[in-house]
Amino acid sequence: MTKKHFIMTANVLRNRAKAIKNSGASDKEKHYALFELRSVMYHFSELFSQENSRFDEIAFLEACKIEKYLKEYNILLEI
Repeated sequence: MTKKHFIMTANVLRNRAKAIKNSGASDKEKHYALFELRSVMYHFSELFSQENSRFDEIAFLEACKIEKYLKEYNILLEI
């Protein structure tokens, strides 16, 4: 896999996180959905690391922005 594939995957995950954030779900439901999406993100990151030794895990995680959105709901729900 190449950088192009990693960027494409990060964009998909970021768009899903944004859709969750903008949905009409409750804060608790959004938190749960983002928590699950974060698990998917970390799974992809592990697979990509195994596939390509030049994969930049930190850049990938930051590009997904899931942690950013999840932190907002951690604060709102006082988790």
